Amino acid sequence: MDPGKYTATPKTDEEFFALAREILKNSTCLKTQTAALIVDRTGRIISWGVNMCCPQGQLYGLPVPECPRTDKKTGQFYELCKPIHAEFVACINAFGISAIERRDLWHFPGFTNKLVKYRGFFEGATLYLVGHYYACAECVDFTKLIGISEIKFDDLSGGATLKKYASRNLTDRDPAAADASGHILEGIVTVRLLESESLEAFCARNGLQLGSISPIFGESSPRVENYFILRVPTGEEKNRANALKDDPSVKQVGFLFSKDA
Repeated sequence: MDPGKYTATPKTDEEFFALAREILKNSTCLKTQTAALIVDRTGRIISWGVNMCCPQGQLYGLPVPECPRTDKKTGQFYELCKPIHAEFVACINAFGISAIERRDLWHFPGFTNKLVKYRGFFEGATLYLVGHYYACAECVDFTKLIGISEIKFDDLSGGATLKKYASRNLTDRDPAAADASGHILEGIVTVRLLESESLEAFCARNGLQLGSISPIFGESSPRVENYFILRVPTGEEKNRANALKDDPSVKQVGFLFSKDA
């Protein structure tokens, strides 16, 4: 997917997260798909990337038939798959590193040292991460090295991963990693409806005012049709999101996270 196909320009955290979730489907990881979007200090999208796996000597980007890390705890047994994380892919896409060069740039070990010449490349930029609830220590170190000032985490997709990992006891963490600790973005719930559903019918069924809900990218964006921001009273984000989960027209609903300073 090419982010340039969007006819509306993302400007807010909610919109950047929504765009990154669309990119997520390009990941070849069978365990946990992640996507990263890098935005400069002016709000311009610089680059994007997804995590890719390479078990049994395969090439990055090819479909993966099975994952040897499916039942392994997060952050462990990378030698079984040699994955390259979405944060790195987004960066090396911007660097213009060729397919031949990146064959030797798999994530562990020493990836950061190999790319030290790019120090400060993204000075002041923000990285939006979807699909996971934390970034590993090496990704954090590398993004700091190249000038990314903040990693923002999507509570909707990252929360789903955390819930999945917790249910399977796969939540061991690197103590040096960054996570999504922070607070819910006040007064915002995101809702994605079935394409056949009208906004008027959805609002009427749930007692919502049409003025409280608006398209996440604008009316002209074909790739995010029926994706909306619902404005709710501060403190009611979780309750309102949970109340909408059982509506038959809702494909996806959640609230967003903003990282504490």
